[in-house]
Amino acid sequence: MYLDLLSDCCAILAWLVHFSAIIVLQKTAFRRTRGPPLLFLLVLLSAPNLVITLMVYCETEGYLNLTEPLKLARFVLASARTLPVLVYLLAFVFPCISDAGYALHVNMVDGSPLIQESIQQDTGEIVAEDSSGCISRLFYLWLTPLLRRGQRGELERPADVCHLPRKLRTQVVCRYFHQCWEACRRGRAASRQDEWPRPVSRHLLNGTWNSHSLQEPLELEGDVGLLRVLHKAFSLRYYMLGVLKVVVNMLSFTGPLLLSSLVNFMEEEGAPVSIGAWCALGLFVTTLLSSVLRNIFVFEVSKVALSARAALVSAIYSKALRVSGSSLTGFTLGEVVNLMSTDTDRVGNFFSSFHELWSLPFRFSITLYLLYLQVGVAFLSGLGVALLLVPFNKFLASRILSNNKDMLRHKDSRVKLMTEILFGIRVIKFYNWEPHFTQKVAERRKQELSHLKAIKYLDAMCVYTWAALPVVISILTFVTYVMLGNQLTAAKVFTTLALVGMLIIPLNCFPWVLNGILEAKVSLERIQRFFKLTNQDLQAYYGSLVVVVGKAGCGKSSLLAALTGELNRLSGVVYVADREAGFGLAAQEPWIQHASVRANILFGKDYDPHFYQAVIEACALSDDLNVLPNGDKTEVGENGVTLSGGQKARLALARAVYMDKDIYLLDDPLAAVDTDVAEHLMQKCIMELLRGKTRILCTHRIESPLHSLQTSPSSNMSSDVKFYLMVYSSIAAANTVFTALRAFLFAYGAICAATAIHNRLLDRILKVMSFFDTTPLGRILNRFSSDLYSVDDSLPFILNILLANIFGLLGMLVVMSYGLPWVLLPLLPLALLYHRTQHFYRHTSRELKRLYSLTLSPIYSHFSETLTGLGTIRASGSSIRFEEESAKRLEQNQRCLFLSNAAMQWLDIRLQLIGVAVVTGLAVIAVVQHQFRSVDPGLVGLSLSYALSITTLLSGLIFSFTQTEMQLVSVERTEEYSTGLPTEPQHQNAQLPASWPERGLLEFRGAVLAYRDGLPNALDGVSLVVRPGEKVGIVGRTGSGKSTLFLALFRMVELNQGQILLDGLDISTVGLGQLRSRLAIIPQDPFLFSGTIRENLDPCGCQSDQQLLDVLDQCHLSSVVSRMGGLDAEAGERGKFFSVGQRQLLCLARAFLTRSKVLCIDEATASVDQKTDKLLQQTIREEFREQTVLTIAHRINTIMDCDRVLVMCGGKVAEFDTPTALLQSDSSIFHRLVGLDVDSGLTLRK
Repeated sequence: MYLDLLSDCCAILAWLVHFSAIIVLQKTAFRRTRGPPLLFLLVLLSAPNLVITLMVYCETEGYLNLTEPLKLARFVLASARTLPVLVYLLAFVFPCISDAGYALHVNMVDGSPLIQESIQQDTGEIVAEDSSGCISRLFYLWLTPLLRRGQRGELERPADVCHLPRKLRTQVVCRYFHQCWEACRRGRAASRQDEWPRPVSRHLLNGTWNSHSLQEPLELEGDVGLLRVLHKAFSLRYYMLGVLKVVVNMLSFTGPLLLSSLVNFMEEEGAPVSIGAWCALGLFVTTLLSSVLRNIFVFEVSKVALSARAALVSAIYSKALRVSGSSLTGFTLGEVVNLMSTDTDRVGNFFSSFHELWSLPFRFSITLYLLYLQVGVAFLSGLGVALLLVPFNKFLASRILSNNKDMLRHKDSRVKLMTEILFGIRVIKFYNWEPHFTQKVAERRKQELSHLKAIKYLDAMCVYTWAALPVVISILTFVTYVMLGNQLTAAKVFTTLALVGMLIIPLNCFPWVLNGILEAKVSLERIQRFFKLTNQDLQAYYGSLVVVVGKAGCGKSSLLAALTGELNRLSGVVYVADREAGFGLAAQEPWIQHASVRANILFGKDYDPHFYQAVIEACALSDDLNVLPNGDKTEVGENGVTLSGGQKARLALARAVYMDKDIYLLDDPLAAVDTDVAEHLMQKCIMELLRGKTRILCTHRIESPLHSLQTSPSSNMSSDVKFYLMVYSSIAAANTVFTALRAFLFAYGAICAATAIHNRLLDRILKVMSFFDTTPLGRILNRFSSDLYSVDDSLPFILNILLANIFGLLGMLVVMSYGLPWVLLPLLPLALLYHRTQHFYRHTSRELKRLYSLTLSPIYSHFSETLTGLGTIRASGSSIRFEEESAKRLEQNQRCLFLSNAAMQWLDIRLQLIGVAVVTGLAVIAVVQHQFRSVDPGLVGLSLSYALSITTLLSGLIFSFTQTEMQLVSVERTEEYSTGLPTEPQHQNAQLPASWPERGLLEFRGAVLAYRDGLPNALDGVSLVVRPGEKVGIVGRTGSGKSTLFLALFRMVELNQGQILLDGLDISTVGLGQLRSRLAIIPQDPFLFSGTIRENLDPCGCQSDQQLLDVLDQCHLSSVVSRMGGLDAEAGERGKFFSVGQRQLLCLARAFLTRSKVLCIDEATASVDQKTDKLLQQTIREEFREQTVLTIAHRINTIMDCDRVLVMCGGKVAEFDTPTALLQSDSSIFHRLVGLDVDSGLTLRK
């Protein structure tokens, strides 16, 4: 005996030496390979001896008896020898041989030493998972450096996270997806050798991409089914995971069956201990295997979903860059962005839902069969109730789905309205429309909340039925079983309870799984419809066409859009030489990127200092750059919000010029600048710097010297049984009542919170002003969309789950401790391990979630920005560069998402192992105590039935806790805006007369204004008096402070010093609403809201239709509006159904309706032709003869009939006199602006 024991110990020692040899081999050329062939031969020779030894021990009495510890020790030692053999054989069959051409670290080069230096690698340089061993992959050991870094709080930037594995790289996935697309389009299979392209270059790994990274453009053309392409790309791998899912499902049933065997063993006195040992061992093996395989399945499915997401997002972006402008008009900007955000996420969720679709019925059928084996036909009573609830659940699901659709529709409407409010906030404040638009948003929110309330209470019903159903089924099954004359045993009771628990999951999950698949189907159809849009007809455009002048809305901009391929050609031929080189385009509405001035001008090109300086000077930007805080490195804000209209126009022109193209399309770049700057741009830029280029210029400024240009016109029962069943039923009833209370109270609380948070946020946002100049509108909009969605739906849902998990886990621990007190011994260290594990995980998980959110917004903002500037991007031939930029942003986001999924599985496998340890510990303690006859089999069954679900509870607790932390961030973000933003003054002047102002006398006294601290004064000591009824023209170069005068008058920005008096009353003593409602303005940027023409002219509904028609006639728009269908015709998103000039005229008509004593006109006719401008000036003089009119204009002839002219320069009053007096002085700035030479073609009215 002792010799045998010694030989076993020597064998264990030999295996330790063997393992040491393997570790040494890791440092040699045999690293992560099968190793020397002799090693495998030696292991294989020892395998028969080991198998025979174990078989002999199992057949011999005493080796599995606890009363003979020596024999038992031999069996344990011999069994321990099998573990390394199995590990070695597994590693030999599935070696982790890495690709020879692929490195673990990004910066590794050829000739790197075999033994790595013991230097801590930067996680940002490590490639996730690739080149990791099987054990490392199984337990996610490759993630440890990142988790340690996260625990130290050093995960601050997206660049700090690991790179994606090669097969998950965005470029690799997209190219493979494209190959599948092409194969489906041609109707033939893609070649096997092209399943994955070769390894990615280091440019992709380190982020230094260039245009050569994409070897060919990814054209997505042809009538190809998107589902077919996705099936071809991911089906084989996905179906193989389905086989793994079958194995996991089968293993999940072993727990209740082994529990039944163990409780039977406990009830039978004198039963061989070997039976109990085998049950305990079986529980250990099956729970361990089930845990590992389930973890692998979930992680691999997430990889497939990640790949599909990357492919779809990239494909949508690529398609958007190539679809024709006329096809794109059927989609709004928000709809296209939703395709990339919501719809791609829903399609990605399909990959986790589909296997559940067949898995749930499969598990349901097996569970019913096992219940039949346990309690016979008695299970049908409980099943009958469950089946009766299926239609009820279906009804609830359908009502939830219906209300969800309606809620999303109203939410979309509200978010769309908020988008327009944020874009047009300046106009809303100018006209004092905040109360009206607050009411409109409140009405949409009320409709949204009515459906949200229905969803929450329907959800509460679902929670109630979900909690009540297991108890009801169990009671009915046990009562029926006893009434049929059967005897209940502990084994049957607890096995049945475990199986009922498994029965409920498919019944409750199936509607939601089905719902998720249906949502994915709808989203797939939406994306498919987008892919079917017609691409640009670039091959048909070959030519040169010059368009110079024409009336507003006559088609000048459309002709340029036709040249760039934005419109579809129906007939005729247009020839453009060297079309693939692209155009230099300066659009009528300047598109400015959220970047520095220099980045906007370079637009991806290399910096050439000499040419760059020449462009700056030719576009008259030198003085503007000197004023900006950081010169040309100053950030200009979203869509150039910090720049004036003229500065944006010249910046867009400079970008076009720097492109150095052969053909230039210039769509009225002179409209937003004054005459002096227009002359400079004409001579220095268009005539000189662009000399020798084809220049097509659209303009209304015919006074400029254009001689060189051509001109064209989702009862038999025992008393004990009765008593226990009554107690059980009473407890169950109380449980369901409290569950219902919890669910409905949560629903009520969620509605109240959602209402209060939204109202506070909206109220505060509409009371601030300067905040909008420095904050991207997308960031503000996220508070009203994604953050409010979290407050409305996600946070109450996950918080409810968190509380249920906390109290469920506490109850489980109490029951297990009461049933088997000895279990507290292993529970204490396991609890410490659990705490350490979750603490280690949570820091990194939170940071990865934050980085995921941080990198998600740039994808959507870049896509939105691209759609806005599509014409400029395509015309300049910059599509590939923007596609690469989108791919880089997507790659960063995919890295964070992949690692976030991996971190979750890292935690899951460890929690699963803790669960396995708890179940095994309980089983072993039960077997040991059975030998001493000191245990109640019923309590053992009770404890084990609870323990089987401990893993789910442990992981659910961490997940719900982390998710709650994340969702609370949304509350913090909304509270930040609701309480932390400074508001405009809200006081009112109670003594203000209703008729104020009566005269229109305006006086500035030493007005000093700066937009923000650190910026130069926009108004610097302005003092002037405007007499009642006087017409004053205001001129000056762009950035001189002209529009700032109006902002100061309307108190959009408060003065730093000085006063502004209106009819002798300091406007700072008047309420903002009182002041703005008594003034009228036509702002520089013509902004229209989506809706009817009537709603745009008179949002509050104060005017009659005849009055509206009259002002349209006065603004020369009656014929245009009549053709569109009258006052109820739609203006389109941001007025897209009108040209820029027509939008300006509608804004003018809007101002005509106010009839205020003071009218401010800020470049109201810059995009209108000269003839219409002349007629409008005459109308203004006639309709506003008794009002004070202040007009900012760059066209000198627009203000020549004014009583006086105010010339602004550097925020000061340079000149203020009559036009005649100013023209008589040769040193006058106004005189120089007019330029009384023959070439100007201007005449002065006497």
